[in-house]
Amino acid sequence: MLRPSDTGQTLGLEDTLVQRPSQGTLAGKTHVWRNISAFSTLKTPETPAILPTPLLERDSTSVGHNLSWYDWWIYSVLSEAKTEGAILWMNVFIAVWRGVCLEAAKPHSTVDAIVTSLVDQGLLCLKDDTRGRDHARILVFSIIGWQTMLYRPDTGSSPSSELVITNETSDYRGQAHWALRQSKTASKKSLHDFLMGFGVMLPCHKKVFRKLESISSASFNAQLLVKVGGLDVDERVLYLFRHPSFCVIHRPSGNTRPANTTLHSCAAAPGVSSHWATSEDVDHLLGEILLSYRLLFGQNKASRHLFRTMRPFEDAHEEGKDDSLADICGKKNPHSTIHLYFPVLRSRIAVLERFLSTKRPRTWKEIWNDKRDSASWLTFWAVLVIVILQIVQIGLQAKQG
Repeated sequence: MLRPSDTGQTLGLEDTLVQRPSQGTLAGKTHVWRNISAFSTLKTPETPAILPTPLLERDSTSVGHNLSWYDWWIYSVLSEAKTEGAILWMNVFIAVWRGVCLEAAKPHSTVDAIVTSLVDQGLLCLKDDTRGRDHARILVFSIIGWQTMLYRPDTGSSPSSELVITNETSDYRGQAHWALRQSKTASKKSLHDFLMGFGVMLPCHKKVFRKLESISSASFNAQLLVKVGGLDVDERVLYLFRHPSFCVIHRPSGNTRPANTTLHSCAAAPGVSSHWATSEDVDHLLGEILLSYRLLFGQNKASRHLFRTMRPFEDAHEEGKDDSLADICGKKNPHSTIHLYFPVLRSRIAVLERFLSTKRPRTWKEIWNDKRDSASWLTFWAVLVIVILQIVQIGLQAKQG
């Protein structure tokens, strides 16, 4: 849930960015539930497009998805930046954006190492060694968050001695964000080690977890979670990423993966961590996020209807909407499968499945909506109809007698 923040002033961008045109050219503009409430004042037809990292070296028109939401989202994040000459400033920012992506892809990359490299390349200028480096560190930390969409950097209220992410789930702390702040000294760690200080943002495939090998949308879907599980009452909330096209463009196409994606640069090398994803795990995770939309909404008629009553982009400008969400969640997939497999997300889905399994319908409406056991559901209503008919028949016989 990425919300606009006062990044321009709090990052001290004017003290850090070198005011000169960007090197190289970017692909032409074509442009995960997350908040985008402000319309960017920086965005004009003349300003350059900001692309997701998989598209920096590709023709964005060949992707097949409308990614305008990403460009406008970034501009909304930067809309409060106070600079002279917005177009020139954004050209400089895009050069740094590209530089962070390229430097993050290097082996054993760290936030501090990226800052040093950008300074050496002349992309960042540190007027004051301490203050400037703190601003540059926060800038790089923020760009990594925007490029990966793993977290929303909190630059408005955090001291320069800390790197802080925004609390996006009220008082709830899940596996992904069990801590919201780290000391700036943690920026010396490798990217995956550093991010793990906040939580398991990139979970891995745990082979020891054998439960819930597959799950069917007939017994687990959004309709059941809401109508039987009561997720819309008692402050029970399920947070969902609302930009599936972001997952699509980061996934491998055939046997090739998009080059130099910051998301994959945050993965751990094989055998390094038993809790953090490798690049292969990241590929699985992206695919499973897309499958989870089908599991919750796309493969169940009642859940598709439920989705069409929701307004996931109610707070967003028209340009900030990801049209692919409605395609996946609101339309029937002609190639649906009965069982879906989640080798990476199954531990988290198991928590929801276990929660739902403890819920029993208490009203006639809940009984009607609860079709987890279709045989029992049919048997119950068949018996009920027979009983009602018998009662009616007895009543008629008594009246005739």
